[in-house]
Amino acid sequence: MDKFVVYFVGFFFVIGGVDYLIGNKFKVGEKFEEGIKTMGPMAITMVGILSLTPIISSLISSYLGPILGSGNIDPSILPAMILAPDMGAYKISMDVALNNDVGIYSAVLIASTLGTTLSFSLPMALTLIDKKDTEVFAKGVICGIITIPIGALIVAFYKGMNMKLIFINTIPIIVFSLILTVLILKSMDKAIVIFNIIGKCIISISVIAMLIQGLQFILDITIVSNFLPMEEVLKIVCKISFFLGGAYPMISVISRIFKKPFTSIGHLMGVNSVAVTGFLGALASSLLIFVSLKDMNEKGKIIASALSVSLSFIFGGQMGFIASLNPEFLGAFMLCKLICGILACILANILFKIHSKKNILITENI
Repeated sequence: MDKFVVYFVGFFFVIGGVDYLIGNKFKVGEKFEEGIKTMGPMAITMVGILSLTPIISSLISSYLGPILGSGNIDPSILPAMILAPDMGAYKISMDVALNNDVGIYSAVLIASTLGTTLSFSLPMALTLIDKKDTEVFAKGVICGIITIPIGALIVAFYKGMNMKLIFINTIPIIVFSLILTVLILKSMDKAIVIFNIIGKCIISISVIAMLIQGLQFILDITIVSNFLPMEEVLKIVCKISFFLGGAYPMISVISRIFKKPFTSIGHLMGVNSVAVTGFLGALASSLLIFVSLKDMNEKGKIIASALSVSLSFIFGGQMGFIASLNPEFLGAFMLCKLICGILACILANILFKIHSKKNILITENI
């Protein structure tokens, strides 16, 4: 499955490139261009944080590793809970992991769901969505967060990992997920402030590190000796953008071919066309959900918000990142996001029905 996906994306990379050359006649050349052009924006957010990974890994191994190890907790879990894989979690988790199974579990499965939500999706969403949608968005996000440990454990079992170790190291994830849920439920305003601060801190640290790395590269001097080499950092960024050059045309073609079936599924689910478009867009990036959330119906909003936690980026930058560094686990990455997304969708649907019944009862009593 892993190689099939890579070859499939590679096929659309060529199709998109050829269509770009002949003037975008089949409307996939522009998607190819869009994928390649992610290289610049990606470099701004990724170069700095990737450059810092050896330093962060060293700090975790030296100071936090022994503390976590005393409780049989692998230190790889920590960066995975708060960072996306392509924002440093993958390399840090793999560097500090005491067990390879737990390292992969953290770097691929947890970082691509929980870590992505905390470091990217929540800060971005809370700056893009309308204030009136924050409550329904919060309910959807909770559905997504709660289902992460379940989906991750299922995939770990499927991949034949050491389940005793995996389960022990899932306990901090469950606790952390519950704390996030309570924070969102009890004090959304405080949660917004905290998530925005986290997002801004990560970006600020990344940009400062990028400036130092850039000066070292331009002036051929050494300011920080143990940065990840620039060549290795840029190689990762280039690989991802090339992958997106194939993934974006692929999503475009799939969306066009299956437009009617997807619309029918949307009607069956009770969501409007804007929500269906948001679901499909989330396959590449959760941003496409956040910018269109205001135009979705109520049920669409809660399901879309739930899907933004895990299903997003399944065919986007994260897919490209995992494919470039660990293609053997690309299938596990996709399966985890798919299972978590389906479970989140089911839970969001149940929550919407309960909420709707309560509203009906209140209306009848009035």
